[in-house]
Amino acid sequence: MKMKKIFVIFFSAVFILVGFNLFAGKEDKEAPPAEEKVYKLGEIPTEPVTINCWQIAGGAVPWMSEFIKIYEEDHPNVTFNMTVQSDEFMETSVISTFATRPDDLDFTFFWTGSRMAALAKDKTALNLDDWYNYYEWDKVLTPIEYEVNNFDGFGQSALSFGWIAYGVIFYNKEIFKKVGVTPPETMDEWWGMCEKIKNSGYEVMAVAGKGGWPIELLHQGLVKLYLPLDEAKTYCEWLKIPNKTANDAEVYRSEGAIKSWQFIADMAKKGYFSPGHNSLEWVDENERFASGKAAMMAGFVSHTFVDARAQDPNFPLDYFVLPGTSLCVEPMNVFTVPASIAEIKKPIVADFFNRWITDKDSLRLAIEHGNNPTGTVLSKEEIIELSGEPLLGRFYEDKEEYPVLLCADGWISLPMCEEYFNDLQEVTEGTITPEEAGQRMYELALENLEE
Repeated sequence: MKMKKIFVIFFSAVFILVGFNLFAGKEDKEAPPAEEKVYKLGEIPTEPVTINCWQIAGGAVPWMSEFIKIYEEDHPNVTFNMTVQSDEFMETSVISTFATRPDDLDFTFFWTGSRMAALAKDKTALNLDDWYNYYEWDKVLTPIEYEVNNFDGFGQSALSFGWIAYGVIFYNKEIFKKVGVTPPETMDEWWGMCEKIKNSGYEVMAVAGKGGWPIELLHQGLVKLYLPLDEAKTYCEWLKIPNKTANDAEVYRSEGAIKSWQFIADMAKKGYFSPGHNSLEWVDENERFASGKAAMMAGFVSHTFVDARAQDPNFPLDYFVLPGTSLCVEPMNVFTVPASIAEIKKPIVADFFNRWITDKDSLRLAIEHGNNPTGTVLSKEEIIELSGEPLLGRFYEDKEEYPVLLCADGWISLPMCEEYFNDLQEVTEGTITPEEAGQRMYELALENLEE
């Protein structure tokens, strides 16, 4: 009897212990994960937060570094960890990194166009519609800046903060005066002017073609020169064209498109580009112009003002638009956010973005370091006041008169973008003809009809 009681007590204890463990295990298994607290926009958390971001090497780095200090002073609990990345890294790593749903990246520099379209298509970027609505960025950005990152089926995928212009030619007034030339009014005058500058011993045009950029800034202006505006829009904005067909793709091998390639080929063949231009990068191009080696440079980036004035405060700088065409402005630089960003970081990054494009301190730093700030916050007078550069103020005023196109390198789709850059190099080297370049682009457009 005593032994029976012992067995009963023993098995009862085992049953209770096993049951308890099973119950506890079940509780652990079925317990839902703790949900992150959702913060409202404008509600900046007070606990310590680190924001991890990538910025591309170049003039935006000092702008961002200095503005981060201002932001951190206003928000002592917020620390920014900015990593500077190369062009190549950004090109090859942003899309693949977003796909991994990173927890150590909260926003990054990127480019408009097919790159952002890929993030929107994969839904690996955060939808920013709420941010746009809360901060009323439609009242800050120009219409093209507002629409450029807005994709059907997704919404706002990024925030534009910089632009570039093509169809515009910087020139050194002192060199023009010494050589005895003036800005041309016709293309015949253009070719005569180039030959006269070359014969004088100066480099005609500072051009860099390594990687296909920024020689494409000159080519994009030529697309506008040789094609009607509606065809130029198709050529440059292929990804954005709705219901496009094989007939639309004919623009890439049209007579006007071939003429634009021929212009580039002739400039190189006649020796009007920088020696060894396809081995030069943008910084080399800018240096050749800013140091007075070259008479001209294509494409509007305010780094040119900053670099030229740094070497000579009285640098005789001016610009003109290619004869027969018009300057075109393209939104280019953006910030985008991975969809995996933590809830606590969203209101901070949103607030930083808003101040980045509206805060006068941020815009002043942008101009000081050679960036073209986006939006409509600054007037011509404020541009001059912040930069001390009347020519820059004049350009900001002039650009409002011209149409906005999206550069083909950003919008024709990623495979075509790479091929386009390769074609620019090969045409200037004479390894392919302008007709072959046009045919290549046409065939790639057909392959990417569904994109």
